[in-house]
Amino acid sequence: MTSLPDQQNLIYNGAQNRISAVTVFTSHALIMREAQAQCHAGLSPLVLEVNAFDLDEDSLQAEVLGRGSIVGVQLKRIPQKDYRQPELAALETQLKQLQRQRKTLQKRVEIESKRAAFLDSVASFANVQVGQEIQTGLMSAGKLRETLDFMSESYAEVATCADELEHQLEALDAEIKLIESRQRIARQSDNKTLTLIEVLFDSAEEQALTLHVSYLVKRAGWTPIYKVDVSGDREAQVSFMQFAKITQNTGEDWDNVSLRVSNAAPVRHSALPEIGPWWVNVAPPVPLSRAVSAPAAAVMASPQEYSKKLEDDEALYDLDEALAAPAVFAEAESHVQGVTFEHQLPQRYQIKSGGDEVTLPLQRRTPEGHFYHYVVPALDTQVFLVCEIKPDGQWLSGAVNVFFDGRFVASTTLEDNKADQPLRFNLGVDRGIKVERRKVTDKLSETFFGRVDRSSVVREMEFLTVISNLKTEAITLHCEDHLPVAINDRIQIKDLEISPAPTETSVRDLDGVVRWELPLMAESTQKLSVRFFVKAPKELQIVGL
Repeated sequence: MTSLPDQQNLIYNGAQNRISAVTVFTSHALIMREAQAQCHAGLSPLVLEVNAFDLDEDSLQAEVLGRGSIVGVQLKRIPQKDYRQPELAALETQLKQLQRQRKTLQKRVEIESKRAAFLDSVASFANVQVGQEIQTGLMSAGKLRETLDFMSESYAEVATCADELEHQLEALDAEIKLIESRQRIARQSDNKTLTLIEVLFDSAEEQALTLHVSYLVKRAGWTPIYKVDVSGDREAQVSFMQFAKITQNTGEDWDNVSLRVSNAAPVRHSALPEIGPWWVNVAPPVPLSRAVSAPAAAVMASPQEYSKKLEDDEALYDLDEALAAPAVFAEAESHVQGVTFEHQLPQRYQIKSGGDEVTLPLQRRTPEGHFYHYVVPALDTQVFLVCEIKPDGQWLSGAVNVFFDGRFVASTTLEDNKADQPLRFNLGVDRGIKVERRKVTDKLSETFFGRVDRSSVVREMEFLTVISNLKTEAITLHCEDHLPVAINDRIQIKDLEISPAPTETSVRDLDGVVRWELPLMAESTQKLSVRFFVKAPKELQIVGL
């Protein structure tokens, strides 16, 4: 059983033992504590109270600023009920004393209130009686002066006393609130054990020490959020702003701390649709009682998979409101730490454990942007406006709030920055370009101009995509599609005709994925045609078409 340390050596959470700095990673946080202690010469156990729910014991480190040497650093977890009883008893005694003092002060407040009421009644009486005596000539000027001086001095005395009592009550209430807060922490039900960090220090002399202790905790992290501003002509540079959305439920409040965020564990998201290979295969044998036709949806990704809605749109909208005022952008200071980077926030912050999420600004850049329109008709006929910028290792995937020509247009996500690929993000749907994709031919026959024997079947298919630029300006459209690829040697894809010819084949090194880069004039229409024949033995059931 863990031995209980002497409570005289315990440095409670508070002014002498506080969190001074926090580095937030994507799924945990590094806590830096600073404590003040007084020790005698010789071996002294310096014990720090911490309230973290999930502390990584292996990450514990300590530094002592003083003359002597550190003998050991260890983490102790002991049951609250075994350790907190003396503390709770002392807090209860303090609370009762403070409550008695408050009752005494409250009685004094009531007495002063009665004095003020008495003076008010005297003043009311004097207003009538003095007026009558002045009229009858029975009251001398000296007597009137004495009465007025008495009233003035009494009112001043009552006001001064009431003001002093009010300040005493405020200070007493604050002290009571602090004691009650310490009681709640001591009795907290969701943390049945007390976590202590014990630093064994061999002091060279009696001295005052400063301790720096660091440890990793879970239940904390940050997510990047971006705000993109694009001018209406799309020729100017892109204003690209990054924010850190920080959450923490570590069990410890971060009060007036120096804050950093780090990219040690990037978050992965995807936004724009990317078409994959179109595989054509022979259906696997299944019992006749359970045989079913495989729908095309079984081998093609659904549009919903490529147009995921953000889980927290409201938070992004709130972010825009917070940024509406024209103020200077407070950027964090960036530091490269080996293969990672960190952002040092410019001010100190307070983030409560289990409290509201906090969104803080990190940095702003103005990279060169390359703009084009993008569509994958086989998955989604919506046309997206896309911006590409040069790769930057500091941009992590995350939510993006997009503004175009000063107006909010979309909530989307920033893709991971892959090697040798530009950073691409979605600026929203452009409804000025209409796309329609339809199957214009789907014929099945057992002969093919006499050149195929009747033991085989041939399926002729043709897809037509019509793109209409309804805008009054020319655009560049990137259109992606996929062509059938047989993965069984008994299936043949023959006489493939593509008009016009695609700009790129094997996009992203994927078989059968093609891309057209089409310059579309204003108010013009472009047609894309894909036609092919699929030949296979008559007895085979083909899936994927």
